[in-house]
Amino acid sequence: MAAEQQPGDPPPPPPPPPLLGRVSVLKGAFGFIASPSCAKDVFFHASACEGGLAFAQLAPGAAVAFELQRPDAAAPGRAAAARVRAAPAAPALVAVDEGAQRLGLIAKFAAAGGGRGSGWLRYFDPADGRLSHLTFGAQDLAPGVPGVERGQVVAFAVATDLRRQLAAAGARGAAHQGALAKHSYQRATQLRPLDAGALAVLPRAVQQQLAVLEAVAATFDPDADAPG
Repeated sequence: MAAEQQPGDPPPPPPPPPLLGRVSVLKGAFGFIASPSCAKDVFFHASACEGGLAFAQLAPGAAVAFELQRPDAAAPGRAAAARVRAAPAAPALVAVDEGAQRLGLIAKFAAAGGGRGSGWLRYFDPADGRLSHLTFGAQDLAPGVPGVERGQVVAFAVATDLRRQLAAAGARGAAHQGALAKHSYQRATQLRPLDAGALAVLPRAVQQQLAVLEAVAATFDPDADAPG
């Protein structure tokens, strides 16, 4: 059970933005949702529908928004969709997930002058543990950060283009290809380099992941050309 908020405690992190997807299968009182954010179609029960969305109104292909409810030790099982509701007809263009800090390794950043520039980084996606990459622009650097360099460890958030995400959910095979195509609708933002003191106190498991990222960068992209 989560501890109650006490006076003087920092505010809790904001909830992550909802995922978007399309109903792929309906059967009885349950169904599945294909989402480019998930490697497999996500199960949901009729009771998960809310916000005026009736399960009986759904049909394959219907656009929905949902939250991913992961199993825990007390209730083992597969992940399922919760709070399933109709996707907004015109979703906000971009949503930023600020609820969880991610760490990545800068592969390349090229400044173009005039506050412009672009680059990309590698990281381990906490959703599935896979090695992945995201692009970013100079506008995605945190306030006060003039630039980043290849090999720097940065903390960052993920910005999702919800319209592109929803379009990807309707593409054939998106439920199985989505984890490989996240960079088509997501980018890194709010990049902030970590100094030596912050790196020194990272958990050992995180330090090991960063060492793997460094080894991958040194082996496969010594010139750090933009990924395809």
